[in-house]
Amino acid sequence: MLGHVYNDVEALNRLCREDYEQKRYYRVEGYASELNQLLESARQYRTEIKTTPVSLNASSSEEALMNVLLKSKQLLQEIDAE
Repeated sequence: MLGHVYNDVEALNRLCREDYEQKRYYRVEGYASELNQLLESARQYRTEIKTTPVSLNASSSEEALMNVLLKSKQLLQEIDAE
């Protein structure tokens, strides 16, 4: 089932990257929420996941979306390290 989480995180990362490149920062809250849910799902299968949840305390939506991108990439790397 961790493969299913990986695929979902990969799709989320791709959508975030496209929106970041197109400067569509208004979707960041939805992406952050979805990534945090996927992070919890990943922890159900592997408790040693170190990626922390996304916080929306960034100074701008652009910075928050970049944070989602970075954390989704980090989570993909952690899942891949299996």
